[in-house]
Amino acid sequence: MKLLEKAESMWTQFRAGWSRPHKGKYNSYKEMGAYSVGGTSVLGSSEGPPQLDNTKINVASVMMNIAAK
Repeated sequence: MKLLEKAESMWTQFRAGWSRPHKGKYNSYKEMGAYSVGGTSVLGSSEGPPQLDNTKINVASVMMNIAAK
């Protein structure tokens, strides 16, 4: 039962942070997804590191943020 409660809590937090960032954060989950799939990665793939590198950087930054909690 504890696993179900944790999953529900994570889903609730995810939905709460979808449109607006959580307190103390700068990007919502929707923006993070947009940046990792497109957005700045489109420009970055033509003028900077390949898109895969931008995606790796985004995933690493999200993981560091989760680990910091």
